[in-house]
Amino acid sequence: MARKDLSVRMADLMHKFDNEAFVLSGRRYKLSAFRDISVLKLRTSAGNYFDAISAQGQDGGWLVVLKKDPVQENDLNGILEEIKKLKPQPARSVIVSLSGLDENARVRALQEKLWVWDEDQLNCLMHLFDEPIIVR
Repeated sequence: MARKDLSVRMADLMHKFDNEAFVLSGRRYKLSAFRDISVLKLRTSAGNYFDAISAQGQDGGWLVVLKKDPVQENDLNGILEEIKKLKPQPARSVIVSLSGLDENARVRALQEKLWVWDEDQLNCLMHLFDEPIIVR
Protein backbone atom coordinates (compact mmCIF):
# COMPACT_ATOMS: atom_id res chain seq x y z
CA MET A 1 0.00 0.00 0.00
CA ALA A 2 2.85 2.38 0.80
CA ARG A 3 4.02 2.16 -2.82
CA LYS A 4 0.71 3.43 -4.16
CA ASP A 5 0.69 7.06 -5.20
CA LEU A 6 -1.07 9.48 -2.84
CA SER A 7 -3.56 10.46 -5.55
CA VAL A 8 -4.59 6.82 -6.10
CA ARG A 9 -4.99 6.23 -2.35
CA MET A 10 -7.04 9.40 -1.98
CA ALA A 11 -9.27 8.42 -4.92
CA ASP A 12 -9.77 4.98 -3.34
CA LEU A 13 -10.78 6.68 -0.08
CA MET A 14 -13.21 9.02 -1.86
CA HIS A 15 -14.94 6.04 -3.50
CA LYS A 16 -15.98 5.00 0.03
CA PHE A 17 -17.66 8.30 0.90
CA ASP A 18 -21.43 7.88 1.15
CA ASN A 19 -23.01 11.12 2.42
CA GLU A 20 -21.46 10.84 5.89
CA ALA A 21 -21.38 13.79 8.24
CA PHE A 22 -19.01 14.02 11.20
CA VAL A 23 -16.83 16.38 13.22
CA LEU A 24 -13.06 16.20 12.77
CA SER A 25 -10.68 18.53 14.64
CA GLY A 26 -13.60 20.69 15.72
CA ARG A 27 -14.95 21.18 12.20
CA ARG A 28 -18.11 19.63 10.76
CA TYR A 29 -17.72 17.82 7.44
CA LYS A 30 -20.27 16.36 5.05
CA LEU A 31 -18.77 13.97 2.53
CA SER A 32 -20.75 13.41 -0.67
CA ALA A 33 -21.18 10.10 -2.43
CA PHE A 34 -19.15 10.43 -5.63
CA ARG A 35 -20.06 8.79 -8.91
CA ASP A 36 -17.15 10.00 -11.05
CA ILE A 37 -13.62 10.37 -9.65
CA SER A 38 -10.60 11.16 -11.82
CA VAL A 39 -6.95 11.90 -11.05
CA LEU A 40 -5.55 15.04 -12.73
CA LYS A 41 -2.28 16.91 -13.13
CA LEU A 42 -2.88 20.66 -13.10
CA ARG A 43 -0.37 23.31 -14.10
CA THR A 44 -0.27 26.81 -12.65
CA SER A 45 0.63 29.86 -14.73
CA ALA A 46 4.01 29.85 -12.93
CA GLY A 47 4.70 26.44 -14.49
CA ASN A 48 4.31 24.37 -11.32
CA TYR A 49 2.43 21.09 -11.52
CA PHE A 50 0.32 19.60 -8.79
CA ASP A 51 -1.75 16.46 -8.40
CA ALA A 52 -5.47 16.84 -8.01
CA ILE A 53 -8.62 14.77 -7.96
CA SER A 54 -11.84 15.83 -9.59
CA ALA A 55 -14.97 14.18 -8.21
CA GLN A 56 -18.61 14.58 -9.16
CA GLY A 57 -21.35 13.93 -6.63
CA GLN A 58 -24.99 14.80 -6.18
CA ASP A 59 -24.00 17.98 -4.27
CA GLY A 60 -21.76 19.19 -7.12
CA GLY A 61 -18.13 18.75 -8.02
CA TRP A 62 -15.13 18.64 -5.72
CA LEU A 63 -11.51 19.45 -6.46
CA VAL A 64 -8.98 17.91 -4.08
CA VAL A 65 -5.43 19.24 -4.41
CA LEU A 66 -2.66 16.96 -3.14
CA LYS A 67 0.74 18.15 -1.94
CA LYS A 68 3.37 16.08 -0.15
CA ASP A 69 5.58 19.09 0.55
CA PRO A 70 4.54 22.21 2.51
CA VAL A 71 2.12 24.60 0.79
CA GLN A 72 3.50 28.12 0.66
CA GLU A 73 1.45 31.25 -0.05
CA ASN A 74 2.58 31.41 -3.69
CA ASP A 75 1.57 27.74 -4.16
CA LEU A 76 -1.87 28.55 -2.79
CA ASN A 77 -2.20 31.57 -5.08
CA GLY A 78 -1.47 29.35 -8.10
CA ILE A 79 -3.96 26.75 -6.90
CA LEU A 80 -6.67 29.38 -6.38
CA GLU A 81 -5.96 30.79 -9.83
CA GLU A 82 -6.49 27.34 -11.38
CA ILE A 83 -9.66 26.72 -9.36
CA LYS A 84 -11.15 29.98 -10.65
CA LYS A 85 -10.47 28.88 -14.27
CA LEU A 86 -12.40 25.62 -13.90
CA LYS A 87 -15.80 25.44 -15.55
CA PRO A 88 -18.04 24.55 -13.84
CA GLN A 89 -16.67 25.80 -10.56
CA PRO A 90 -16.24 23.07 -7.93
CA ALA A 91 -18.78 23.18 -5.10
CA ARG A 92 -16.01 22.22 -2.67
CA SER A 93 -12.23 22.57 -2.83
CA VAL A 94 -9.93 20.69 -0.48
CA ILE A 95 -6.17 20.96 0.00
CA VAL A 96 -4.49 17.84 1.33
CA SER A 97 -0.98 18.70 2.46
CA LEU A 98 1.05 16.02 4.21
CA SER A 99 3.60 18.59 5.37
CA GLY A 100 1.17 21.37 6.30
CA LEU A 101 0.66 24.95 5.16
CA ASP A 102 2.57 28.02 6.18
CA GLU A 103 0.46 30.38 8.32
CA ASN A 104 -0.26 32.92 5.55
CA ALA A 105 -1.39 30.14 3.20
CA ARG A 106 -3.60 28.60 5.92
CA VAL A 107 -5.31 31.93 6.67
CA ARG A 108 -5.86 32.61 2.95
CA ALA A 109 -7.22 29.09 2.38
CA LEU A 110 -9.72 29.55 5.20
CA GLN A 111 -10.73 32.96 3.81
CA GLU A 112 -11.38 31.32 0.43
CA LYS A 113 -13.47 28.63 2.21
CA LEU A 114 -11.13 25.78 1.26
CA TRP A 115 -11.01 22.74 3.47
CA VAL A 116 -7.47 21.94 4.59
CA TRP A 117 -6.56 18.40 5.62
CA ASP A 118 -3.11 17.66 7.04
CA GLU A 119 -1.53 14.24 7.49
CA ASP A 120 -3.22 13.62 10.85
CA GLN A 121 -6.69 14.49 9.55
CA LEU A 122 -6.16 12.41 6.40
CA ASN A 123 -5.04 9.44 8.48
CA CYS A 124 -8.09 9.87 10.70
CA LEU A 125 -10.27 9.66 7.56
CA MET A 126 -8.31 6.62 6.40
CA HIS A 127 -8.93 4.97 9.77
CA LEU A 128 -12.67 5.82 9.71
CA PHE A 129 -13.04 4.13 6.31
CA ASP A 130 -10.81 1.11 7.13
CA GLU A 131 -7.97 2.16 4.83
CA PRO A 132 -4.28 1.81 5.76
CA ILE A 133 -2.85 5.07 7.08
CA ILE A 134 -0.37 7.21 5.12
CA VAL A 135 3.20 6.79 6.29
CA ARG A 136 5.86 9.11 4.91
